[in-house]
Amino acid sequence: MENPRINQLFSLLEKAPQDVFLNYALAMEYLSVENWKEAAAYLEQVKHLDPDYLALYYHLGKVQIQLGAIEDASITFREGIKLANKLKDFKTKAELWFALTALTGEEEDDEI
Repeated sequence: MENPRINQLFSLLEKAPQDVFLNYALAMEYLSVENWKEAAAYLEQVKHLDPDYLALYYHLGKVQIQLGAIEDASITFREGIKLANKLKDFKTKAELWFALTALTGEEEDDEI
């Protein structure tokens, strides 16, 4: 099925392949059509381009769960929690903790 937003983002990315927001937007479009493999690839690209792009960690972890990569998802959520601490973004930290707890059953750990 043809998706005009995905096509438009591809067109824009051809001109600016290192654009973090365009890569993230394309990942979100792939999430919306449940194409987990492509979503993961573009979220990994965002992580490569800007590891401090905090929003990617929750979505990447969720996609990794969909792909059956449970250990990778746990690692991703933990990386996001560490970054949220560094950035003092406590709302995102709480969302990541909730996702990690739902995945692993672990309680919050101040060591992360």
